[in-house]
Amino acid sequence: RETAAGLATFTAMVRASSSDVSPTPAESKARLQQSFSGYPAAVQYIIQQVPASTIYENAIIDVDVLEPKWSKGSVVVIGDAAHAMTPALGQGANLGLEDAAELV
Repeated sequence: RETAAGLATFTAMVRASSSDVSPTPAESKARLQQSFSGYPAAVQYIIQQVPASTIYENAIIDVDVLEPKWSKGSVVVIGDAAHAMTPALGQGANLGLEDAAELV
């Protein structure tokens, strides 16, 4: 998606066996290139054009479910805090609204 004149952002997700992130930008780029080496040339070209210093690598991990209790006293956990999921799903706000509607 275009964020400003001449700038674009993209997101790539890769299933990994650990939550380790690369210690340097160059290693992040190398991991990205290796992970997508079997993809079409256009994808590889885009990755080649990205300066390593602009790559943000973040581990996304599973968290334990809060069941059976999501509240204590007058405090209730809703939305992303109660239903953790990967950012690409874009469901955090929706779940927060659904949770709030159930509480009303």
